[in-house]
Amino acid sequence: MADLARAVQETAAAGDAVALELVRQAAQDLAAHVRALVPHFAGASAVPVALAGGLVRGQQPVRRAVLRLLTEDVPEVCVNESVVEPPRGALLLASRLR
Repeated sequence: MADLARAVQETAAAGDAVALELVRQAAQDLAAHVRALVPHFAGASAVPVALAGGLVRGQQPVRRAVLRLLTEDVPEVCVNESVVEPPRGALLLASRLR
């Protein structure tokens, strides 16, 4: 699956209409998840969101599309731009369990 996603993103970056539509749909789905969770943060001035995984790393088309949608549709969201590698993040979370 990851190889297919990578190929779609590369093809979308080259301007392929079908790949761009797949990117648009993926971004809408991811943004919908965020929209669905925002009400659970009632009263928060900013809702923290972190994007993780290969689809939304760096300047990938899906990441750019998700950020655009969140900026336009969910202004209370504050996207954390920090990049944390999964093993390091797991260790950090584990250290907080003590």
